[in-house]
Amino acid sequence: MRRAPQIEWLKERGFEDIATLLQRNPLVLAMNIEDNLAPKVDALLGEPPAGMGRTIEEARAPSRPPRPAARRNQCVRRHRPPTHAQPAAQLAIWPNVLNFSLLRLRLRDDFLRGIDRDPTEVPLGRLHRTSEFSFAKKIARAPLEDYEHYVATALADRPPPVHAADKFTRRHEAMLAEDERRRVAIEALRARVSAAAQRAGGGG
Repeated sequence: MRRAPQIEWLKERGFEDIATLLQRNPLVLAMNIEDNLAPKVDALLGEPPAGMGRTIEEARAPSRPPRPAARRNQCVRRHRPPTHAQPAAQLAIWPNVLNFSLLRLRLRDDFLRGIDRDPTEVPLGRLHRTSEFSFAKKIARAPLEDYEHYVATALADRPPPVHAADKFTRRHEAMLAEDERRRVAIEALRARVSAAAQRAGGGG
């Protein structure tokens, strides 16, 4: 039985615990690889090397000395993976971050880099699943107003986001318009058939 292309791609990209990832976020199987899944994974874990020769861990892991043992033990007691945990394993823990838009994922990373903070030192789940206030205050350690201004500036040239309900309404209205077009075409056809029948009957 042939595997889903998303599974094959994740395996090639270096993921090992794919089953856990899919159990926690089955929507991954519905993502278009080129337009959705690949850009988000690259944004979260770093661009893959040519031929995907390195593992995700090698591509993402920050090069810095290990933390003191006391600090590591503190993270274990909190039941939180260390900040330099393998990113592929982090995505298996928090695969729902893939449901965020690519723009949202990049905004937080770029904001941290803009204030000389390394986003790779923050666990993926904590980085992307926290509120705007918690991200600004606890992760970026910056005023919330600064982050809001940065987001507003970054989105200034983009059209306003479309709510899912608005998308559904537009699709529904388009379907109604198509139904109406078909109804008018059928009525016109019936009129022509009726006129042709009357002419044929009068000629007899």
